[in-house]
Amino acid sequence: MFALGSLPSKPINVQKDALLSTESTIVVKWESMSSTTLDVLGYRVYADTGKNDNLRLVYDGSTDP
Repeated sequence: MFALGSLPSKPINVQKDALLSTESTIVVKWESMSSTTLDVLGYRVYADTGKNDNLRLVYDGSTDP
């Protein structure tokens, strides 16, 4: 089964959770998206090193809504 729809918008209010983050782990939170055509079934997080280099996949949550 499949469905067609527009891509979801980018998450808003993305923030680092300083209390849960450590020297080796960054915890990131954002508001749930409520105005999408289809349900979001997962996500991927991309980041750079902070030196304006290319983004790379740092977390694949494509099956983690």
